Parts: sequence; structure tokens; C-alpha cells
Amino acid sequence: MKHNYLFPHSYKKWGWILAVPTLTVLGIWFTLWLINDNFGTLDGLADSLLNLLDKFINNGYTLEVMMTLAYAGLMMISFSKTKVEDEYVQIIRLNSLVWAMIINYALVIVATWITYDLTYLYILFASLFSLPILFVAKFSWKLHKLHKTDNDEE
Repeated sequence: MKHNYLFPHSYKKWGWILAVPTLTVLGIWFTLWLINDNFGTLDGLADSLLNLLDKFINNGYTLEVMMTLAYAGLMMISFSKTKVEDEYVQIIRLNSLVWAMIINYALVIVATWITYDLTYLYILFASLFSLPILFVAKFSWKLHKLHKTDNDEE
């Protein structure tokens, strides 16, 4: 049974349009510590377990919008079909995904032992984005090598 879990190839372009600007803005915000949320606010539960989770806070949702757009873009890039989607490309896709997961988990394990407090939390936050970014980088590089080899043989 053949499962078609990939988006059409045209989604890749829209993924890049969503992911690149939002990841750039998120990177600038976190690098410069300039997260100033004026987009809007939502009420939500505070993180204080001592108050038995009964305290609501008023929190801006710009970060949530940016992260949603970045994740959506990265998902479209990662899971869009290539122009020629054959069995070999599927093997490259699977191997790239496994490689990205191993590298991402290795980085998180190292960070667990060498960082603490908020620095560790920031690294965990970055690891949410590093998995799809590592996958896209490895998959694109392997496809580039494949096409370069094909062109050299002709």
C-alpha cells in the first residue's frame, strides 16, 4: 500500500516564503533580547505550580504567531514532493530525517550536561527549530549531490 503523505511540490515555495522571514525575525529577537510584544494579548495559565495553576496572565501572542508561521513553513519545505519523487529520493529523505534526529538529540544531550537554568531552556527552544532545519539542510545537500552526479555522468 502506497501512502502519499507529502505536500505538492508547489508548497515548497510557500514554505520558504513563510519560514525565512519568520526565522530571521525570531533569530534577531532572541539574539538581541528585543522581544517586545505589542501585537496583541491573550489570557492564559501562568506557569506557577505553587498557585495550583489557578492564576491567569495576560500575555502577548506575537511570538506564538511567529512560531506557528515558522513551523508551518518548515513543515511545507520538509514535506513537499521534489519535482521527481522516486524511491531513491524517498530513501534520501528517510536517511536525512534519521540523521537530523540523531544530531538534534545528541546536541540536546550535550546541552543537558553543560548548560543550566534559562540557558538550557533557550537551547531546548532552539532545538524545536533545529530538527527541521537540519533535515532540510541534509536533504537538500544530498539531492544537490545526486543531481550533480547525474549531470556529470551525462
